[in-house]
Amino acid sequence: ILTRLLTPEIFGLIALAQVFLTGVTMLSDVGVRASVIRSTRGDEDAFLRTAWSVQIARGTIIALLCCLLAWPAAQLYDEPVLFPLICVLSISSLITGFRSISAAHANRKLMLKTLTLLDLASKTITLFVTVFLAWQMQSVWALAIGITIGATVKVILSHVMLPPFAHRVFFEREALREIMGFGSWILLATLFSFLAARGQQAIYGLLVPVEVIGLMAIALLIASVPRDLFQKLLNTVVLPSFSELVRNRPHDLPAALRKVRFVTIGIAFPILFVVSWFAQPIIDLLYDDRYAAAGVILTFAALNSAVPILSTTYQNVLLAEGRSDLYALLMFVWATAVTLGIFVGFNIAGLVGSLAGAGLGAGFMFLINAAIALRRGYSTGLLDMIALSVVAAFYIFMLSTADILPAFLSPELIEEAFD
Repeated sequence: ILTRLLTPEIFGLIALAQVFLTGVTMLSDVGVRASVIRSTRGDEDAFLRTAWSVQIARGTIIALLCCLLAWPAAQLYDEPVLFPLICVLSISSLITGFRSISAAHANRKLMLKTLTLLDLASKTITLFVTVFLAWQMQSVWALAIGITIGATVKVILSHVMLPPFAHRVFFEREALREIMGFGSWILLATLFSFLAARGQQAIYGLLVPVEVIGLMAIALLIASVPRDLFQKLLNTVVLPSFSELVRNRPHDLPAALRKVRFVTIGIAFPILFVVSWFAQPIIDLLYDDRYAAAGVILTFAALNSAVPILSTTYQNVLLAEGRSDLYALLMFVWATAVTLGIFVGFNIAGLVGSLAGAGLGAGFMFLINAAIALRRGYSTGLLDMIALSVVAAFYIFMLSTADILPAFLSPELIEEAFD
């Protein structure tokens, strides 16, 4: 709906602005939610109040840093509108800091029905408000205001729909030490995770025109739907479950992990393969001719989403065990490999080469992840190798059969095609 009201350039601008917002957000992630889920003190009022206070402080810092970075970002990409745009978007981070800590506690208790209804309600309201604003304004500000209103709605609903809690600013030394000790590695991990995932858009902003960034935003949005669905399930269901097993029944963890990985791979991979195979028809059905070129990007972006799903369950185990240091190491490997893959691939084979390079980088990170799992005694080695081989075979098949635009195979032709 929004693509029929707004141009690709608008989606490119909002994607670049959100890179900085998301970057600062992830750079300040101290693992408040994960700390509440895994800690033995996750039910204590003092611990929860400390966690909420840290969350507020984090939201405030994010907003201030985004405002400071807004002007340099506008100069870097030669887009003056990024300056006020990033400043407006930063308000959503300030608001989100006041979200009820009951959200993290409800996740610990696996109150999935309530959390799901909250998310659905906030997203539905945000969707209708954003569409209305886009219809009236037909500018990038419709998206920016919609994001801010969405953050406000979600915070209000978190206090209304979740179990009541006596929130107040409070810092207990021991609770703060535990949160920050666990979160210091989470902070590094999210930095590297940002560079590997959302940082790709910042990198592409230096390589391709803003219109192509808009096409990529559309393709990545669709490709991320199956991946985000499964990662949401893994992070909201599997992580708390693994944490409970680690605390009370560690001998049951390997069997539970094997079952989760088998089910996840068996369902997620076919969905992503179907999206990759029908990428162009999906784009042609949902969007008008201005977005047709996004089909090529979606073909490979969907396959790139498969490999992180392979890694997530192993990472859940590390977080449940409190090994945020190993988790940070994996995110560093991911960020480095994906960044190198994008630059090398782009210089060899244009946009398609960069997408393939990002996929190879994610595959390398998974191999390191699998090696850690093997060393710690809970690897599902045969299943891992079969799954990775299937993804690689499908990737090679799509590279050889997909109708790839000539402009996407050469850095020079991309610039000429979209000038």
